[in-house]
Amino acid sequence: MILQLDDWTFDIDIEKTQSYSTLEQAEHCNCAYCRNFYAGIDEKYPLLRPFLAKFGIHVDAPDQMSPLDISSRQIIYDPMYHVFGRILHQGSQTVIRVGIEIEPMAIDEDRFCLQIYDLQLPWLLEELYETGISDATAWNSPLQ
Repeated sequence: MILQLDDWTFDIDIEKTQSYSTLEQAEHCNCAYCRNFYAGIDEKYPLLRPFLAKFGIHVDAPDQMSPLDISSRQIIYDPMYHVFGRILHQGSQTVIRVGIEIEPMAIDEDRFCLQIYDLQLPWLLEELYETGISDATAWNSPLQ
């Protein structure tokens, strides 16, 4: 399937990507940080799920994701999603803006990834999060 977004052109194997993303979704991480991501992503970034769906990707099925920083009551995430297909034409900008910046990057001849940086979400779960990523002890209570 050919997908045109702004001045980017992609050739996507939508069925293969959907199958892969469905498997990733079924096996996704269930740690508190990831569950917080799944709980908050749609409210804070409502355009992300429909954007990823154009590629056959489930938003809650990242291939890789880390909570990068915990400060000021926000967690910064960096999810990356694999797409089976090719980037046929790179746009004039290195990113696609959909309320956030998404960077398509070629991995090999048959795959590319969509890397998302600086997704900031508040802590939404009632449970305490784990510390150790940064100085998070100042706001580790859901009652604060």
